[in-house]
Amino acid sequence: MERKSVHLLLSILLASALLQAAVIWSLDFINTRGSAYADLSNGIVDTAEMPRRKPLILSLPVGIGSSYSFSITSEHRQALSLLFEDAHAPYKLFIQGALAGQNTFPGEPGYRPETSYSVFTVTGPGYLYAREKTGVDGVDGIDGIDGIDGIDGIDGETDTTGSISHIITLERKTPPIKPSPQALFYLGTTETISKLVQIRAMFVSALFICFVIILIASSIVYLKYRTDYMFFTLLISLVSVLKSLIVGDLPFSGEFAGITLKNMFYWDSITGIINFLLSQLLCFRLFQFRIRKSRLYLYAAVFLIAETGYVVFRFLPLMVVMHALGVLLILYMGARAHGRGVPHSLLLLITYSIFSATVIYRFLITFGWFPRGYVSEIVFSPQIGNLLYLAAFLFSVIMTYSLRLKDLEKQQKLLDRITLLRGINHDLKLPLSVIKLNAQMLKAYETTAQEKEELAGTILEATTELEGITRNIHGFLMAEKPHDPRSSTPVRERLEQLERQFSHRAELEQIDFTLVLPSRDAAAAIDPQYFDRMMQNLLDNAFKYTASPGFVRVGCTIDKAVRIVVEDSGIGMSREEATKACDPLYRAEASRNTEGSGLGLSVVQSIVEGIKGSLKIHSTPGKGTTITLRLPPAGRKRYAASREGRSRHISSSPYEG
Repeated sequence: MERKSVHLLLSILLASALLQAAVIWSLDFINTRGSAYADLSNGIVDTAEMPRRKPLILSLPVGIGSSYSFSITSEHRQALSLLFEDAHAPYKLFIQGALAGQNTFPGEPGYRPETSYSVFTVTGPGYLYAREKTGVDGVDGIDGIDGIDGIDGIDGETDTTGSISHIITLERKTPPIKPSPQALFYLGTTETISKLVQIRAMFVSALFICFVIILIASSIVYLKYRTDYMFFTLLISLVSVLKSLIVGDLPFSGEFAGITLKNMFYWDSITGIINFLLSQLLCFRLFQFRIRKSRLYLYAAVFLIAETGYVVFRFLPLMVVMHALGVLLILYMGARAHGRGVPHSLLLLITYSIFSATVIYRFLITFGWFPRGYVSEIVFSPQIGNLLYLAAFLFSVIMTYSLRLKDLEKQQKLLDRITLLRGINHDLKLPLSVIKLNAQMLKAYETTAQEKEELAGTILEATTELEGITRNIHGFLMAEKPHDPRSSTPVRERLEQLERQFSHRAELEQIDFTLVLPSRDAAAAIDPQYFDRMMQNLLDNAFKYTASPGFVRVGCTIDKAVRIVVEDSGIGMSREEATKACDPLYRAEASRNTEGSGLGLSVVQSIVEGIKGSLKIHSTPGKGTTITLRLPPAGRKRYAASREGRSRHISSSPYEG
């Protein structure tokens, strides 16, 4: 590895680490500043501490197979509610000794199917007292809260001050992740907790809708292009939608996805692992990273062993280690790609660093190093990070593929130009050979006056053909120039000029030539030179491939756009030939015996595309061809400018807008 590449890699790793540290600090700052924590140092929580518009957070110390008792007391006799945040682990909750809820035994009293959080109403006013009751084995050996009467001033009804108290006891087993997170409650008025649940549901629903939108966009893009980048993006979107259901906050998610307390951990873990693996594969393909197969297989084996160990033994550090290795690998691939100038690699590095920071922040909370709060629980930060980097992935994949399509288009244009030059070279050789041969005959042999006249006539015909070829070549090259948006052409005036030019030819070839003009004149947003070249090519083809006594008709209508129709009764084309008629140098089978270079319609199409117009061809073999042009109109000022200074004026057709 070159020294420059090493410096770039170290710089990106350092920048990513600083960005992740900043994101983690910001999340913790917002989380702690926005949360109101209860003081449990003396075992009593006064509801006077509760904020007016948000609940009070009760964070309890963790114990294995422990029970926790809380005493709620309120002098104002408020109707209170509790939101228990850790319904993903087995628990039982007692209020005044009566079972209020449990999620361990379906079909038994108090069963709650929620896998994310549960809400309980505390009937009557109260304060909350918290004390861990030692010596309790698990969730099966407790029938009430006997022995709690030793708490000073609390008898389950009313103390000496007249306050009403309620005792809540939580029994829980070890959650399915080691180490265990702290048990978390929200205490507030019934109205406050209800609003909290509504806000939470709205946020999770919005997040779910965003994932669905990305899934739909990924599906559309994949069905259109069908590349491996799009396929990986589609899979990540699909797994992300499934994972957002598994989080369990949506009212219908548990029942819809079949998530229960027993299988939630496995579904949550497996979808997270699959998503993480797919993101690495997508980066591997998107960054065009090359690695030896032996190293790739070694990493895959370590990844599968570690993640399988996490799922089987539920040992969180294994997942943390693999996450760290995966992030380092993605950062390494991104740094190498950025050094090679791969598009959007820096964007992916930034968004993935943010996503990694949200995951690390969640790990730190799980290990108990950072406190839980409103933001960490309601706004599930890894889902936000996942949405951010997934959107960046989709954007990068689409833009990368678009750039590749543009490169292919440039290569195709270069190939078309080479083919065009070869065709032009072939077309030029024939008239030049005729001119050269006849000139040599005039020079080498004594010829009569009649023979000289015939040879000169042949040379003149070849010269005329050569002029036509060069004129079409000039028109084709001219059509590729950028179009001046300020250009305009008075349509009726130019068509009348073309009528005079082709009327004599119609008489000579005995073809009925008809021009139907609009009642008013208007300007098309096209340069007059381009307009003349376009119409001359269309009329020249119409006359060239129409035999006597056929017809050529030109009609023009003006509404929201300028519509010009050129119709003839010539030899016509098949549908397949009509689709290729505008290709440079293409000539239909029936037209190959007629003089021409095959550039006429190609020039017309290039001009029409340059002004954002449209061209349609309808043709029937043996019956004729109809070509319809739609040209964008010019504004009133441009129309007036296009007529200013012209010697010819149409008095019978004033501009009407």
